[in-house]
Amino acid sequence: MECRCRPPYLETLRSLASLNRGAFVAMAGSLVAASSVRVAAATAGAADAILINGRFRTMAGASVVDAVAITGGRFSAIGSRTHVMTYRGPKTEIVDLRGATVLPGFVEPHMHFIYQIVIANLLVARYPQCASLEAFLAALRGGLASVPAGNWYGAFGFDNSVMTPYRQLTMQDLDTVSTDVPIFVINPSGHIGYANGKAFAILGITAQSPDVPGGGRYGKDAGGALDGVIYEPPAMAPFIEKLLASVSPTPEKIVGWYGGLLETAAKAGVTTVHDAGIGPTGKVPDDWAIYTALVSRANNPVRISTMPDFQEHATFDDVVAKIPRRPGAPIFLANGRLSVPCVKFWADGSLQGFTGALTQPYLGKPNNKGSLNWEPGPLNELAALAKKNGWSAAIHANGDAGLDLALGAFSSAYGSTAAPGFRNRIEHCTVTRPEQWDALQKMNLAVSFTEGHIYEWGLPFAERILGEPRAEGLDNAPEAIRRNLVWSMNSDYATTDIQPLRYIQTAVTRVPLGATSPLGPGLRVSVEQALRAMTINGAIACQLEDRVGSIELGKDADLVELAADPATVDVSSIASIPVVATWSRGMRFVHAS
Repeated sequence: MECRCRPPYLETLRSLASLNRGAFVAMAGSLVAASSVRVAAATAGAADAILINGRFRTMAGASVVDAVAITGGRFSAIGSRTHVMTYRGPKTEIVDLRGATVLPGFVEPHMHFIYQIVIANLLVARYPQCASLEAFLAALRGGLASVPAGNWYGAFGFDNSVMTPYRQLTMQDLDTVSTDVPIFVINPSGHIGYANGKAFAILGITAQSPDVPGGGRYGKDAGGALDGVIYEPPAMAPFIEKLLASVSPTPEKIVGWYGGLLETAAKAGVTTVHDAGIGPTGKVPDDWAIYTALVSRANNPVRISTMPDFQEHATFDDVVAKIPRRPGAPIFLANGRLSVPCVKFWADGSLQGFTGALTQPYLGKPNNKGSLNWEPGPLNELAALAKKNGWSAAIHANGDAGLDLALGAFSSAYGSTAAPGFRNRIEHCTVTRPEQWDALQKMNLAVSFTEGHIYEWGLPFAERILGEPRAEGLDNAPEAIRRNLVWSMNSDYATTDIQPLRYIQTAVTRVPLGATSPLGPGLRVSVEQALRAMTINGAIACQLEDRVGSIELGKDADLVELAADPATVDVSSIASIPVVATWSRGMRFVHAS
């Protein structure tokens, strides 16, 4: 039942060595339709394990219980210690939790695995350790000698919104590092990249190169020459592919890198992650095969949910079209540990990158309202095709103009009221206007807030990006609660680190990094509401609520043990509560003594 050693994340999986599209199509026979309800009554037999001396916050109403029993990786008894101990048999393991507070395992509903390849292999220079453009360039120069001959040099972390002098990194800047080695840098937002002249030359991109469908474009200076800035993932894709080629990302290596990220997530209390937009280069089935290998390992601590980039629908719709399923419902493989609840679109970019689409200009930039990634017509057509093919959808929208575009697409494709059988989502929903909440409510759209927008960028948003009035209204969780909408919180990894307890503290206090007072104090929520956002609400958003998100009979025994109760400690210390252990389908992973 318990694994104290480091799980074998770096093992080589021979089955992936010759992975190809045909192999995935053959493997897709293991996909099964989602069951509508999996909750079962408690069994009369002896339990595999009984957990005692814990404070179990079930997140099923306001219930707190003393003990739980686990049989076959699922909850078979819940309640008082006296009641649960009646399920003890001669081989039942009794696990003393020594007063820990136990919650359903945290659900991380929006992150991106692909950035782990970057984090694991490239130079990482982020704020606050790297606080200025010059410091970032110095870090780049310091690592240049380690780049193998013929390779691209990649880095992650330059952020113009927090690094002085608060301007974009340019081709001219990067050319001072090298004009011989191609360099590509990724902004933490994931929506902006920067390259030197050598990189543009290798790819044959010039000032005359057209924009890329889906919002991709190349920045230009006042004279019309390339300035080195690349906007949005469609335009960044060829640069990223060159970086990935430099690290030779075989399936075996990717499994190792991604497995390391799952270990990190588990140590933060997460038992489910959702990859929000896989396959932007047309490799969705290959990604699914790698994820299947990840979650099929013995001692895997975290289940995976994914949403494919629907622009690449031809690469996966032919695979899933033959799988019986209810329209709008998820598909499952790997014995339910890998799921696909919806597909993904991007309406706009990043607010901290000044590319999120707003109806009013950015602070101090009267001619910049950001930009939309789509015209309404093409996005509406793609959304309609997604619905026709039986998919629920999620649309990334940071700015209020981006949200207008997303709401229009949902209304056009799924109807202006809630679409029966479909569970649609808005990702980020950062800047909103009051009337937009009427549309969100009518269509019953789930919303997922990136709490790092408040914690890591709260002060920059107020002082340099949006201005205080708009910044105070970011991530309006109380409005979602008032309208009975499902709302969750996320990291958007690697935009921010996977730290659920940090999101919870931020939602409760609204105090940004470097601040002593809250940003938008009227938008604070209770600890109970924040805990729900990280557990059952996240599960609902990922269409996994019949399996995880609460401690209920028949659900999978996915848990997090905490050294203190978030509901009773000082709210300013929630983020520092140690994660003692996590459980995945009844297997315990110990992270702290």
